[in-house]
Formats: sequence, C-alpha cells, structure tokens
Amino acid sequence: MRFLLFLVLFLDVKLIVKVGALVICCLLQPDFKWGIRFRNSRLPLFYPFIAGIACLNWILFKGWRDMDYNLVAITGMLFWALCFLGVHQVRLFTEKTDTELLHRTLLVFFLLNALISVAQVAHIIWETKALNPYLYQGDFQRYFISTGDYIKGLSFDTSTTNALINAFGVVYFLARKQGWMLVCCMACLLATGSNFTNLLLLAVFGYLFIFDSDKEQKGGIILCLLMGVIFLGKVSPQNNHYTEETFASRVHRTAPGAVSPIAADQGEAKKAAFAQSYLDSLSNERVKLHPPEARTQVPVVAPRVIPVEDINSAPYQRRSDTNTIQRKLLQFIETNREALPLASQPEAPDEARPLGKGLAFSQIFSFLGEHPAKILTGDGMGNFSSKLAFRTTGLDIAGGYPSRYAYISPDFLGHHLDIYLAYFSRPKQWHSLTNSPDSVYGQLLGEYGVLGLAAFVLLYIGFFGKRLKKHGYSIPLLLLLTGSFWMGYWFEQLSVVLLFEAMIFIDCKTVLKPAIS
Repeated sequence: MRFLLFLVLFLDVKLIVKVGALVICCLLQPDFKWGIRFRNSRLPLFYPFIAGIACLNWILFKGWRDMDYNLVAITGMLFWALCFLGVHQVRLFTEKTDTELLHRTLLVFFLLNALISVAQVAHIIWETKALNPYLYQGDFQRYFISTGDYIKGLSFDTSTTNALINAFGVVYFLARKQGWMLVCCMACLLATGSNFTNLLLLAVFGYLFIFDSDKEQKGGIILCLLMGVIFLGKVSPQNNHYTEETFASRVHRTAPGAVSPIAADQGEAKKAAFAQSYLDSLSNERVKLHPPEARTQVPVVAPRVIPVEDINSAPYQRRSDTNTIQRKLLQFIETNREALPLASQPEAPDEARPLGKGLAFSQIFSFLGEHPAKILTGDGMGNFSSKLAFRTTGLDIAGGYPSRYAYISPDFLGHHLDIYLAYFSRPKQWHSLTNSPDSVYGQLLGEYGVLGLAAFVLLYIGFFGKRLKKHGYSIPLLLLLTGSFWMGYWFEQLSVVLLFEAMIFIDCKTVLKPAIS
C-alpha cells in the first residue's frame, strides 16, 4: 500500500505533491544507506555525477556572480536530488517487499490509471453529447483531433506522459500474459492520440515479435495492432490523415520559395484543413453513390427533415484569435525581437525548413563548434536546453517561477527559446512534438556536454543494462524509454523515469528469485 501511494503521489503533475511524497517516504523509511560505489553500485551513479558537472560549470563559468542564476542553480540541483531520492526510495520498496505484492501493486497502479483515463473520456462524451468525441467538431473543434490531449490519466500531467505510462503497461502485461490488462492499457494508449508513442511501441512490438515472444505473446501483439488499425480507421480517422500528411510534407519537400501541393494552404490551420479534407472526401463518396442525375429521374415525396446544423459553419471551426498564453509570448517576442531571428519573422516557418526538433540539434552542434571550451561540460544547467531553462523565463511555459527572479541565458534566448517561440506563438497547428526543441539528449549535450552524455550512457544505461533479463520486460522497456528521450525533458518531468526504474528493479527481483532459492 505504501509503494502504491508513493507511485500515485510522485507521478502527480504538481511538484509540491512529489516533494511531499518523498518527505513522507523518508520519514517512514529513514534508511539513507545509499550504497554508492564505483563497482556494483546500489543506485545509478548518473545522478550524483550529473550534479557534479553542474557544480563544476557553476564554478568554471562564474555563475555565482549572478544572484538570479544562483536561484536557478539551486532549483536545478533540487530536481536532480529529487531524481536520486526517488530511485533510492523505489529501490528500498523493491528490496523490502515481497515480489508478488510488488506485481499486484503495479497491477493496481495501471488499473487506477486506466479507470481515470476512461473517466476522462466519459466526461468529454457527457460534455459534448457525442458518443465519439474524436469526430465531434463543435465548440470550435476543442476536441475532435485534439481529444487525446485531454486524456491525462492518473498523473494529470500531459497526455504524452499518460501515453508512455500505458505503453509501459502494454509491455509489462504482454510479458506477464495478462490479456485483459494488456487490452486495457492499449485502449488507453490509443485514446491519448500520441502518434509518437504509438510508433515507439510499434518498433518495440517488432523487436518482441522477432526475438522475444512465444505464440501466445505474438497473438497479443497482433491483437494490439488490430486495435490500433480499428482506432485509426473508425474512431479517429482524421488523426491517421494528419499523421500521413505530416510525413508526406517532409518526404516531398520542395526547395525554399517553391510551393508544394501540401504547402500551398500553409496559411490555413493545418489540422482544420485535414478535417475539412476528410469531410469533403465523405461528401464525394455520397455523391458517387447517389449522383444528382440518378436522384432526379425518380420522383420522390420529400420526407420531413429535422434541421441539422452545418458542420462547416463558424461554430464548428477552430478559433483564429490568440489566447492569453500566446499574447504573452507575442509580447515577449516584440520586446526581444533582435535576439529572436526565427520568432521575429512575420510569417510562420515554411515546409522547406527542417522540423523544430531538427533545428534544435543543429543549433547544439553549431553552438559547441563555436564554443569549444564548452564541449566537455556544456553551457551550464539552465543555460541552453532544459525544462529548468523554460521554467525560469517566467513565461509560465514549464511551470510557475517568481517573475522577479526570472532568468534567461542569452544562449538559450537565441537558440532553443527562439525555436519554441517561432512555433508555439503561432496558431495551434504548429504546436507539434516534432517542432518542440525539448529532448533529454539535447539537454545533456547542450548543458552538460560530452561528459554529461557519456555519463548517461555509461552510468545510467550501463547501470540498468547490466540488470536486463533476456526474457523479462526490461529490454523492451529500456527501448521505450530511450526512444522517448528524443521528445521531452523526462528526467525533470519526475514521472515515467521513476516508473521505469521501479519496473526494472521488480523485473530483476522476479527473474532472480528462482536462482536465489
């Protein structure tokens, strides 16, 4: 029960709840024997090592001279401390709790997450009075293709967080051959509409199907794939069209200045255009089945028609006005126009330009090439690319921060913040994961340098890599996590990384138990 409560509280979106969960656990389990050693360490050395790099940068680049940055550094160290304390508590729980009880705890955790996800879908259905809100275009298309954004699960964090949690659940229950929970987690994953997570899971399914699954598990994989096909074909077909168009726009790019068929209507809302295209295709199919000339040949008595609102009228379309957050971002751009070469452009980025994610990595390599002294240890915590850097802007992008102590590094302002503002100050069709500069790999390389990236590979992946068991769920779980690190600052998110760590420790204990006895 304590372990379940800890997982539920620590994965909550609010930082104060996470801190409270750790404080409670430290009081209930006052065991601070870390077991830190260079060989056979009890906990991953990555966390103290990365904090050490941050301290080294603070001294080398004289960050202590800036009082506002000192608060940034303290905040950043707090995040890494929470990560370390979290994995310590998880290790304590897995060491002191019976293996079967640990598995029952995970079962209840994933079941609670699924029930809350279903409740969130039911709330949307009740609000819209539409059995399938993924096709509902009322309320200025508040839901429709974006319905999945509101399925946040037990953590009440982003829908992407919920998607990854459910992807972990799919892998876990597939390995344990618990079909009803496998279907449950897969349904919740699809409900979030996270195309990136779906693609990650598809790759993991490929690995499992070829290398590590029996006949029964292969059947489970096929069942999950069929669920995905049905969801994209019947429940949310416009999401499928959106994914196809997004990939097509990158495969068939034209040179700058040229106009491709996909880029021709770039000024219109992209998702709205996909929706309109989908509706038009349905209308064309009806015309083919019942052409006008066929209808005029046979006189019919006009039935009584119940008035139906036009789905293409104004009440069913997206709002074009800017919201409060966008106005705040636009005002910031206007104030800092000279330092924002991308965001200050009057037009949105065109299709010939790389995705925001690609621009972000090119900026990192260019920056390190121009500043060779920072290749080894990076630009410093909160100075180039991290959730901390976004949070301390005071723009309420990644959580609250006292505006009077707001800190923005010039390197962050002219690079990753510029990319973010260039896309996310625009209408919603630009707000894609592929256009967001956030990435764990970018954070490590940009703020902690080659040493930080090497520490991650050797001291984190290496730590858990030694504990992976061929026939457990550890390997596919690691593939999911490392793949997700291309999108998001997951260490600072303080959610799915800790769940991953808990599940790996439990898997190790489960596999090793027969050998020990």
